Amino acid sequence: MIPKKAWLVIITAIITLFTLLALSTVDENNIFNRGFYKLFDSQKTKAQECEELGGRLVGCNTVAGVICSVPTTDAGKPCSSSSDCEEECVAPENCPEGQATTEGKCATRTNLACDSVQTVEEGLCAGTYAA
Repeated sequence: MIPKKAWLVIITAIITLFTLLALSTVDENNIFNRGFYKLFDSQKTKAQECEELGGRLVGCNTVAGVICSVPTTDAGKPCSSSSDCEEECVAPENCPEGQATTEGKCATRTNLACDSVQTVEEGLCAGTYAA
C-alpha cells in the first residue's frame, strides 16, 4: 500500500506537469509542448509535414484514417505498367479488367489506393487499386 504522503507527492507532480503544459507557449520546439502535440494533435502535425512536401491529407482506409498524397514527377506520362511510373499506371475510364489497352497515364499523385483507381499492368487493364 502506498502511504498518503507518496500519493500527495504524485498528485502534486501531475498537477505541476499539467500546469506547465497549460502555461507554456504554443511552440512545437518547447520541450513541454513536443509531447503534447504528438499525443493530442497528431493530425495537425501530419498535415503540416504533408504540406511541407507539397501534398495534402486525403481520407483513406488506413489506421490513421488519412494519408499524405503528394504530386508525382511523371504525372500524365504514357505508360503500359506501373513499373513505368513513380506510382501507378492509371487505366482509362471504363476499361474492363483483362482487356488490352493502348496505354495508361502515370498517376498525378501518390497514394491512389485511397481513391480506388483502376491500373494498367503489362498493357492490360488490371483490377482496382484500393486500400
